[in-house]
Amino acid sequence: MALVGAGECGISARAGRQQPTLGSRETIWLERTRELRAQAAPVDVVFLGDSTVERAIDDQLVGEESGLTALNLGLTGDLGTYGDYAILKRYLRRLPPPRALVVWHAVDVWGRDVDPQLFGFTEPDLHDTLLAVRRRLGDSRNAKGLVASPIAALGLVTQSGLMRIPSYRYRGWLRGASGPALRDPAALLGANAPHRVLDEQIRQLAGASFAISSESRFWFGALVDLARRHGIVVLAARAPLHERFRGDPAVRAFIDESNRALTAFFDAQPGVVQLAPENPVFTADQGYDDKDHVGPLGRTYLSGYYARQVKERLDPLPRRP
Repeated sequence: MALVGAGECGISARAGRQQPTLGSRETIWLERTRELRAQAAPVDVVFLGDSTVERAIDDQLVGEESGLTALNLGLTGDLGTYGDYAILKRYLRRLPPPRALVVWHAVDVWGRDVDPQLFGFTEPDLHDTLLAVRRRLGDSRNAKGLVASPIAALGLVTQSGLMRIPSYRYRGWLRGASGPALRDPAALLGANAPHRVLDEQIRQLAGASFAISSESRFWFGALVDLARRHGIVVLAARAPLHERFRGDPAVRAFIDESNRALTAFFDAQPGVVQLAPENPVFTADQGYDDKDHVGPLGRTYLSGYYARQVKERLDPLPRRP
């Protein structure tokens, strides 16, 4: 699918000159896969989602608050719900299923499609490659389309050149990167940036319409199906929001619309259990100049917040032997 994605995007030569940063989306994926390889025992709860999950959850604090072992596998918004599905598959290759998944995404991530470059970087298996080809380039009810689309995409890739894709051009460099600098919050989120970021986020979403993209729907459905086949409870949560963002009248309609749409979406998914239908709110000192990413104080607060919700939902359910 890396090949398909490259053709689909029409990657330009200019993209090949971009250098990855220590906080890049590729390094987050690689660090998660390294953590999985090092994980010696299964856990009760796996947290999935984008960088708002990655920043919000401290595994140890969740355990102390709930008595449940936990693992944070939050990724990046460019992977969307496909990332949730892909990293859970990696987990299940090595370890027995967890009791539950907790999943959320930032309010503006649900409307995105998966970045095809990053899709390829995750090295999907043939099954998932074919799923993505069918969804993006072919009609599953049309056998001719299923054959023609991958061939056409391969032709486009040959034209554009695989090494123009940053995710592949710097794969060796990224595989050599390691350590806590990969997720330095100041580098990743701009902790020292002037207070213009939040204002710009409010401006961008003021009057916007919330949407869940067809691709987000597709891969979330694949995640739910994978979880069901392994007897895993899917707990759908809401992303945290900065107090000033949540309280600004300009974006109130967008946030309310997002919660109504997500409630209906989750209700339509077989076996999905919803947690609180509102976004938890963190204070200015718990985060950065950003609508939904938190700092250390926010991480402590949100780890406890989600741990209590998960414990409340899982306590009535029998534990696995």
